[in-house]
Amino acid sequence: MCETFHSKMTLPIEVSEVASEAVIILEDQNYFNDTFHFPEKAKLFFYESLGKSLIKKFINGAEIMWSDNEFFKLIVVVGIEHTVNEMEEMKIVDIFEEDCGERIIVLKDGY
Repeated sequence: MCETFHSKMTLPIEVSEVASEAVIILEDQNYFNDTFHFPEKAKLFFYESLGKSLIKKFINGAEIMWSDNEFFKLIVVVGIEHTVNEMEEMKIVDIFEEDCGERIIVLKDGY
């Protein structure tokens, strides 16, 4: 059985295993502790985001893995998204969502 990081998201077992393994590798390298204020939340966020990124490949019957380039870009984007979430939780920024779904991030006064 693979680690699911207590996610409420249901993923196919094959996708869950790959996403879990990627998070475990990042965790073994202290990526979460060295990069984020809330590492446990980061692990869950990465697990879910990495899993979501593999669903289309799973459905299409493609190999459930990322190319090196795909993985690098994904880690950067997911890392930024989580950092913004942390900044919102720490009350450093406000996030507004427009009707089209685009998020607007505003730095609060005093920062």
